[in-house]
Amino acid sequence: MNSIDDTGEMRVEEWPDDDLEPVTTCPVCGDERRNALYTGLTDRVFGCAPGRWSLHRCIGCGSAFLDPRPTENTIGRAYNDYYTHSTAPGSTSEVRRLWRAVSAGYLNRAFHLEYQQAFAIGTVLVALVPRLRRRARRRARHLVLPTRGARLLDVGCGSGAFVAEARVAGWDAEGIDVDQSGVDAGQAAGRHVRLGRIDDGTVLDGLYDAITLSHVIEHVHDPASILIACAKKLQPGGVLWVATPDLDSLGHRWFGRDWVHLDPPRHLLLFTVGSLSSLITSAGFEELDVLAAPSDAEQSFAASHALRLGLRPFVGVPTPARVRIAAAVADMRIHATGRRSDEVIVTARKPLAS
Repeated sequence: MNSIDDTGEMRVEEWPDDDLEPVTTCPVCGDERRNALYTGLTDRVFGCAPGRWSLHRCIGCGSAFLDPRPTENTIGRAYNDYYTHSTAPGSTSEVRRLWRAVSAGYLNRAFHLEYQQAFAIGTVLVALVPRLRRRARRRARHLVLPTRGARLLDVGCGSGAFVAEARVAGWDAEGIDVDQSGVDAGQAAGRHVRLGRIDDGTVLDGLYDAITLSHVIEHVHDPASILIACAKKLQPGGVLWVATPDLDSLGHRWFGRDWVHLDPPRHLLLFTVGSLSSLITSAGFEELDVLAAPSDAEQSFAASHALRLGLRPFVGVPTPARVRIAAAVADMRIHATGRRSDEVIVTARKPLAS
């Protein structure tokens, strides 16, 4: 684990050379051409992963990737203090409860969901306000419930927060994850999650109506194989939903190497809209749709600013006015265009016939 020495400087332990592997071609498109984007990156978000990391940008597709990177057998040590281990509920304030009921009213109508605690006024209110509409749609991962009890698999589910949410909304949802601690926490909370990988042979082919990957694909060594496995596990016409950090976001453009979503070495690669779309298409999906993501510029800019100051993010570091103004401007641009959020979200469909 990294630590602070007597002079106040960060002391970074090294990742053992024997536990690293070279990356000679882009993991997204296979191109050998690249430019160095950042060197000397460290784990400043959770502070639990040793090593200094170099991020390279592919000239072919625009994705960025670590080289060298931890091997699949050793990457687990980067997750010793990761947020998916927790099952603590979110805020239970009156405002949050009101929002959930209002947005549920909208989602029941727009996506045929079955939330029981829903206010009908949300059907109109949320529909009329683009900012609220994007946030509500993200809550449901933009998925229409085709029939009551349709099957959904959340890949990389962590402790299963979305699995629990989807089951309340009417899905027969379950989750799978390689993180033993996250799965243990989810199972202790009574959630339908289990340990495993979608490509380990334990998930039946053609079983699911929808598969979701929320901030998962940037963590895997072979993203193409994961998407191909997802296609096999979906029913014909089934929907894939993928969300991941957007390397072309306004947050990254503003903060550069201090952008909170770089997060080495857990994020082995980072996508653009174009590179993610191309990878999903090459895995055999069609009807691809790039969706407007809600903006979290205020939170992202505040966290990235903390990193720039050498502080841990998400711990209430005061954010200066100039950073808050920049975040507000970014929010306006994102809401006006539907692009350049910290998150790119794509849906696609498995062909009815192959």
